[in-house]
Amino acid sequence: MHGQKSDPELHAPLNIPLRISANFGELRSNHFHMGLDFKTNKKEGYPIFSIDQGYVSRVRISPYGYGKVVYVNHPNGLTSVYAHCSKFNTMIDSVMQALQIEQNENEIDVFFTADEIEVQVGDLIAYSGNTGHSQGPHLHFEIRNTATQKALNPLLFGFEIADHISPEIMSLRIYSLTQEGYVIPGKIQKVTLPEKNKGQIIFADTLAIHPNFLCEEGNVGFSFDMQDLFDEESNLCGIYSSRLEIDDQLEFCQAIDSIDFTDSRYINNHMDYTAFTNDKRHFQKTFKTLGNPLEIYPCDQNGIKKIEANKVYHLAFSASDFKNNETKLSLNFQAESKAFMSCREIFPAEKYLFPDSSYSFENEKIRFLIAKNTFYEPVLKNLSLNTPFSIGDVDQPIQKTIAVAIKSPVSNSEKYYVQVITSGGIKKALKSSLLNGWINAESEYMGTFSLNQDKTPPTIAAYNFRIKDQKISKSEIYWKIQDATTSVQSYNLYVDGIWKPVYFDNKSYTIGYEIPEVFSGEHQFKVVASDQCNNTQIWEATLNID
Repeated sequence: MHGQKSDPELHAPLNIPLRISANFGELRSNHFHMGLDFKTNKKEGYPIFSIDQGYVSRVRISPYGYGKVVYVNHPNGLTSVYAHCSKFNTMIDSVMQALQIEQNENEIDVFFTADEIEVQVGDLIAYSGNTGHSQGPHLHFEIRNTATQKALNPLLFGFEIADHISPEIMSLRIYSLTQEGYVIPGKIQKVTLPEKNKGQIIFADTLAIHPNFLCEEGNVGFSFDMQDLFDEESNLCGIYSSRLEIDDQLEFCQAIDSIDFTDSRYINNHMDYTAFTNDKRHFQKTFKTLGNPLEIYPCDQNGIKKIEANKVYHLAFSASDFKNNETKLSLNFQAESKAFMSCREIFPAEKYLFPDSSYSFENEKIRFLIAKNTFYEPVLKNLSLNTPFSIGDVDQPIQKTIAVAIKSPVSNSEKYYVQVITSGGIKKALKSSLLNGWINAESEYMGTFSLNQDKTPPTIAAYNFRIKDQKISKSEIYWKIQDATTSVQSYNLYVDGIWKPVYFDNKSYTIGYEIPEVFSGEHQFKVVASDQCNNTQIWEATLNID
């Protein structure tokens, strides 16, 4: 099912066997996985090579996301991306450090022109690491269309990974749907499947859809819990493609060849979000709701099937990986009851918020502004404009942020911030700002909102050394910086009064300074850290370096 495979003379990004821990299009929280994760034997420091000639077009240093990352533009219209690096090659590292010092900024995002840092195929550009939102040492590798920046499946470009294992289909779910593809609340039927036998799953008995399951429109949809394996690997990956037929008619298909970054969050609409967040199950829908813009569905059918009572239908479903290893499922199903319920009042307008509408709710205390296409399906309004302020269903994701403004109780409000309590009672401090007497924030979550104060600065402590040590014999020294209420917003190191670039590891909450080879004797160190409410802490000491 996959598209035309290209096979240019590309250099491997690593000089060790390419083993995958995550593949392209794999389901993640709020996004698709946009590349391949290559294993690095649980170690950092493996050389990373440019897959083709070109030039370094972008380098970014951030404690979040891709961490330390290099982008290389190639003459064939492709961009390769190498993320979570521990460090860059000598040239790139010196350029980035000079820019950090010039700007007095630890976190920078720099774009380069074609004549600044040229590379040849196989040139060393960086070393593998664990920076940013990485859960362990590995190389996150991407190939993008340079013009559109769409992520392309790297397996389209000749990187050979051993794979002779067909995907697993563990179970399915049946949904009662409106004609827009919205799931009717409480109408989900769970089905456990028999084990696979030589790539086939055959359901012997006719599957009965429960009485009073369907509304009068008679629409159903399906989702399948699926995962895949590569040869000699234990970690589960995502499937590449699937196809659904009912009575020999194509109803739905998907193939993950490319994904637009602007649409990646629509994964929340592609998968059964509740099953993923609550049970870590990978149910992928074989139907599209109205407004789903994902381009991973190469056929025109939307998978919303209108059925009749007491009629037996034959379902044929297949799941494939990139190497065309395939698992097929075959079953018959039947809606038993003629007593289809009325769907006219399933989503009453006074109780629900709808994807195709924008909303504004406000009084003298609170403002909520919600853009069109924020929701994937109708969401319970649950609106309260009085303390405690709340909106929406905390267990449902949203595509766009909700603008929230709470009236400030005092004129000088820089120590105030907006907090949201979302699913599971989790409290999240939102980045907030004061404007015309209102504390403003953007929230990626629905829930209960309140105004809180943060007057406590971050804590700073020596991490791998002691101040009282008469001499410190370390190649690198670290400090731990933490903020209990909001988050660390800025961090700066001064050595003998001179600003020095440092990297903040958001997993260990540390910054590190590499001691120069000729640097013995006493030196003055100062670390300054601030949180998002501008509370500032200063750590100072004279250290005797051996």
